[in-house]
Amino acid sequence: FPSHTHTHTHTTNFEFSIIMIFIQGEATVPTPPENPEDVFIVVNIGVLDLPLVETYYENILKPQGRTMIMMNCELDTLRADLGLPSFPSKDLHYRFLSFFKPAFFLRNRNYAKTQATPPYNIDYAGSLFRDYPGPWQVMLKLGDGSLACVAEQEKRYFLNEAKYKMAEALGIAEEKGSVIDFLRTGYKAGTWWEEAESQELSNLWRT
Repeated sequence: FPSHTHTHTHTTNFEFSIIMIFIQGEATVPTPPENPEDVFIVVNIGVLDLPLVETYYENILKPQGRTMIMMNCELDTLRADLGLPSFPSKDLHYRFLSFFKPAFFLRNRNYAKTQATPPYNIDYAGSLFRDYPGPWQVMLKLGDGSLACVAEQEKRYFLNEAKYKMAEALGIAEEKGSVIDFLRTGYKAGTWWEEAESQELSNLWRT
């Protein structure tokens, strides 16, 4: 939810408007509804649709104190394309996407580690999980396919941090700051949007 919207607290049920956007490059903004609903849900969008979604929110919903929800939009996947040729700039995350607080988030990851002693190859998997208002959790996949929480905190983990927490729980994590840890992870701590906290207009997407 963008923090700069006002959500009405009626005692009756909210009215919802589901906006299914298949814009395919269309540059116009839909006509504002005569009696707008309280909550607008945006689903099934691509990275090229984001500027139109932002314009719709800023010009129509925000002035009327309405709330926008992004549902099943895989925002991390969309963020990864920002800044590439012919795509919107990274600034769209800084000024707009950073205001969306994740209400439900599940990102599954698979990893592998090689070592000099048996077992030489170790495969492991887990998830970065959040179910608001609960904390961000690092979940390790167990042998029976279930997930066990191995770490949690109020602020979103970088993906590399989540990976380290999984390895630490398995007892196969390298010592932080060691040469081999640097060789395995490199000099970057995370993705560009994870590292760009100082440029964001909001940190809600991290909380």
